Amino acid sequence: MVDATAKKAPEFVPAWGDLDEQFNDPDNYELEEVFDSLVARQADEYEDLKEPCEEAQELLDQWNLDDDHDYMPNWRAAVARCQPGLESVPDNRLNDAEIRGRETDGLADFLARNATFLLGELWGQRDRRNTQDGDWQAQTRTWGQWNEGQEGDKNLPAWGFSRHPVGKHKAGSAIVLGSSVEGARKAAAMDTMYAIGLDIDSGAKLDDVIQIIEEKNLLCFVYSSYRHGLSEIELKRDEVLRKLQIKGDPTLEQVQTFLREHAKDRYEESFVDAVTIREQKQTASGIKIILDTPPLDKFRLIFPLMDPVKFMALTDKLGTHQAALDLWEDKVTGLARNVLGVHFDVSCTDPSRLFYTARHPKGADNWRAVIVQGDPLSFDDITPMKKAAYTSNRDGNPFSQAGGETAGSRREYKTPSGASLNDWHSDGGKNRFMIADVLETLCPDKVRVAGGEAQGHVHTECPFEGEHSSEGGTATMAINCLDAEPSPSGESYWTIFCHHDACQGRHKLEFLEEMLRQGWFEEDALYDLDSGFLLEAEDSEDDPLTPLPAEPGDTDKTPEERAEAFNTESSEEDIRKFVKRLFREGVDLTVQANVTAVIAKNTNLGRREVKKFWKELEDAQQKRDRDKDDSHLEGVAVINEWGFDLLHEYGDKRIHEANREHPKVFHYARDLCVIREDSNGQYGIHILNKGGFENHLNTVARFARVGGEDRKATGVAAPDDVVRYLFNDDYGKYPSLRGIITTPSFTATGALLTQSGYDWETKLFFQPDPSLNIPDVSDVPTEVEVFEAKRLLVQEILADFMPDGMTRAEAIKAALCCEEVDGELRPIPGAAVEPTPSLAHAIVMAVFPFVRDMISGNAPGIAIDKQKPGAGAGKLEAAMSTIYSGRATPAMALPTNPDEMSKVLLPALRSGRPNVFFDNINAAVDSGELASAMTAPTYEARILGKSETVEVEVRCQWVIAGNKLRLSDELIRRFVLIYLDPKTANPENRTGFRHGEIEEWVRGSRGRLVWACLTLVQNWIAGGRQPGRYDKASYSQWARTMGGILDAAGIKGFLGNEKEMKARSSVSDDPVQQLVQRLAEFEDGRLFVTGTVAKRHPEGTQSVKAILEGFHEDEEGDAQALRLPGWGYDPFGIYSNAQKLGSGFKRDVAEEPHKVGDWEVSFEAVENSSGLNLWKLVKT
Repeated sequence: MVDATAKKAPEFVPAWGDLDEQFNDPDNYELEEVFDSLVARQADEYEDLKEPCEEAQELLDQWNLDDDHDYMPNWRAAVARCQPGLESVPDNRLNDAEIRGRETDGLADFLARNATFLLGELWGQRDRRNTQDGDWQAQTRTWGQWNEGQEGDKNLPAWGFSRHPVGKHKAGSAIVLGSSVEGARKAAAMDTMYAIGLDIDSGAKLDDVIQIIEEKNLLCFVYSSYRHGLSEIELKRDEVLRKLQIKGDPTLEQVQTFLREHAKDRYEESFVDAVTIREQKQTASGIKIILDTPPLDKFRLIFPLMDPVKFMALTDKLGTHQAALDLWEDKVTGLARNVLGVHFDVSCTDPSRLFYTARHPKGADNWRAVIVQGDPLSFDDITPMKKAAYTSNRDGNPFSQAGGETAGSRREYKTPSGASLNDWHSDGGKNRFMIADVLETLCPDKVRVAGGEAQGHVHTECPFEGEHSSEGGTATMAINCLDAEPSPSGESYWTIFCHHDACQGRHKLEFLEEMLRQGWFEEDALYDLDSGFLLEAEDSEDDPLTPLPAEPGDTDKTPEERAEAFNTESSEEDIRKFVKRLFREGVDLTVQANVTAVIAKNTNLGRREVKKFWKELEDAQQKRDRDKDDSHLEGVAVINEWGFDLLHEYGDKRIHEANREHPKVFHYARDLCVIREDSNGQYGIHILNKGGFENHLNTVARFARVGGEDRKATGVAAPDDVVRYLFNDDYGKYPSLRGIITTPSFTATGALLTQSGYDWETKLFFQPDPSLNIPDVSDVPTEVEVFEAKRLLVQEILADFMPDGMTRAEAIKAALCCEEVDGELRPIPGAAVEPTPSLAHAIVMAVFPFVRDMISGNAPGIAIDKQKPGAGAGKLEAAMSTIYSGRATPAMALPTNPDEMSKVLLPALRSGRPNVFFDNINAAVDSGELASAMTAPTYEARILGKSETVEVEVRCQWVIAGNKLRLSDELIRRFVLIYLDPKTANPENRTGFRHGEIEEWVRGSRGRLVWACLTLVQNWIAGGRQPGRYDKASYSQWARTMGGILDAAGIKGFLGNEKEMKARSSVSDDPVQQLVQRLAEFEDGRLFVTGTVAKRHPEGTQSVKAILEGFHEDEEGDAQALRLPGWGYDPFGIYSNAQKLGSGFKRDVAEEPHKVGDWEVSFEAVENSSGLNLWKLVKT
């Protein structure tokens, strides 16, 4: 190693503080000189320059966060400039690998964790040395051991991420970055992933990517692949011509277009711009275009995951295994594109994808192995990108790559290179493709033999098998075009279908697309005439899938000049080919006439014969155009020829085919629904009746009646029996809808949902508000941004509501440590943030809807209490709810009996509104119906005017407001408090507000306020989603999530007024009544024993003794006990006298019924089979 401590004596070495001043001087543009001085400062004081010292790193961290400067310090480059005679300062090394980056806190502990990988070998298709599916060996080692590896010997090669041995072949040892069920190497079998791997060969520079990884402070193992530094690319000439739809030799510009838009691999723009055409040459596999390129860095990145990703856990969270696999794909794509900003090999999105271990050819000197120190990658922190959109959209449009698509556009199926399968199908693939032969020849391991298969029919594994309820079996079949049943027109079309419920409604091209995506066979098979996978066209000379080659010199002459080459010895066949070539080139009618005259003059053919050639070509082209234009007629159901089964199967298929990619019809509660816009521009859930369903069916499916000798088809509506059958079919086939949002929100994984339409992960429909203009939210918000977010909520809105009786100045000082001077904030020296519970809970009320999907379970209610009318409770709720929803929550009166309560709650919950708001409460509230709805995951009630019931998910935030609120004990524990106290006799007459019309101001400033809420959440996510150390019975996850967000933002006081909330209890101080209220929370029929529950008691029996001794859950020690005089408790609150406890319960509780909320509660003495005396709860 080169001595990294040598130093150059600087002429002048500034102090650390002077360096900071120089760097931040807006008039100083010589930032590199300042940075060189920083290196010199360290060299002078510490000598060691291997990495920045503490003082230098503090400045570097500060400078890197400075958005005002484009200059990003490069430590290695500066050290090289500081060291005379040295080109660079070498890194520390481990085996063959350079060590880069800084060792972070916790890295050593992480390297001691275990990771399990699958090990095996892959040599080539059907090579006997390949490790077979099911034989991949799972090995568990610590990350440190995987990194260190082991030296090779005569029998085994060297292995480990820090080693890069010589190898004879690219193929051989390989690794899969996770574990699987029974050693199977397929996506559906992978159970736990310990790392994400990326193959990069897009032209991105290795050193540039390493620098990005260092700047992101991520742990990564990097190694170059076997063909690193290659300086040429080979393209199939015919493929280039076919994809670009050109004739003749392509120009450099056309080749670059092919690389950008059609090549199987994605390349960086700078790489494409630098390629040149070297030559064309004929090879054993056809004519190739050879390109000279800049040396192509080909390398692999292995990112260890902070927490292993378990597909079972993802499946539980997202609902289906396929959704979990799709999320993995989108996260891997997001790592490459959103985090690193590079193109990559999309096959890496398959969790079972293998990576060859590091090796390089003997004599190679350009190989690299690098260990970048940093933090392990957090899966939750990766902003996903839709993999399908990335592969399908190559126009650079970020909206397209995020998955955007215009309404009403047809479903496009793509090959891995981005070619349209739809066009391939309509151009001739539909009746010429031998899919069964392809599967039997190229992927026999996917074929399943059931016995008795007809010629050209094969049972096969389903590419969507992971979505099936069970794997295996022979429910999937592929049929060659020659062997399929002919259609009414006499044509036979190839097909793939699967009988599993999960695959109903899939188009055959979707199966083909997925097979190609998973690498069952290469897409070249779609055009392979030589192997017989694609049959010759009836007129092979006119095959759109096989463009005619250009003749030498064609591009140098006019068509008329080229026609002069024919004479009386020219054959009719040669002239036909020439005319066909010109027709393909698209010559106009004038040129056709000129060429016809030349040929008629110089050959034995007359004008009539030559015109006939043109006419035949024109007729054939028109037929192809008609076939392509009328290809949708293949999907028309003929009602007077098809039976009922075929008709309803067709209708079902069309509905779900149309609904799969861009869902429009949803399963909501127990109904079908669509999303519709009202006259005010607000989107809502509209329940479909039979008429609405019939309208949708006739929109997505086409029905016709055929008649007459010419079998003319007349369009008709779907038959009523088909409509009726489908309308009453299983609604579980439709995507489940949880609600509509118009504002960006966070998903359960922490990703920000910004793509319009239905989101399969959250089951929400996002319809962006076109009037909403939200500033960009930083991935890692700065302190300035977090402060501004708090300021917008506190100074602009909340301070005027006098939470907890604080004046405006007191609220701003407590929450922001500032004073207000002429409307502007000035920091108060020495001020510290003070707890402000009501203000904190008001911020929670605004932020909660943005993180609803990050919280599993319910949210407690927000109780806005005030001493007098006019304090602004309604305005506060309106302001906070408008931020998210764009409008205030409709206020409702709180019903006083259970029947009325269910009539109000059910429609409110079905509306999908984020808040349910009861205002102007002026009496004590005691509703078991409301209490139940606030803690249960779903709410069930009878539909008004009908005998049927419906069940809806409870996703809302409950808000109540009133003067001097009084709540029952069971409701008290379900709310948090916002207390407004204007401290004036007539609050409604107050003046001096920052915004006189607060609701109008919020609507006008909504974009900035949404940004504020998103920034507070993103700040918490960027900090690792640290849970707050808070708890609230029945709402633990809500408490930890909302408390964590507030803690990260420096907002204090969360849940700090729980005792004040309890003081609003309407429950009598009578301890017997308190006990009865608690017991009444159990379901009807529950059994109780006054003493301790024993094994011989029936399952589920509850102990009255245990309930009494732990009654006050928030207290500690003997303060938890509820003491009932004469019931036998000791000084420590322990009910040690069983006889007194039993007699007291019988005397004071069981002998008479009690009124609790909506129920009359009593206890019946029962004796079980063991002779034990128990008490049974009866609620009427």
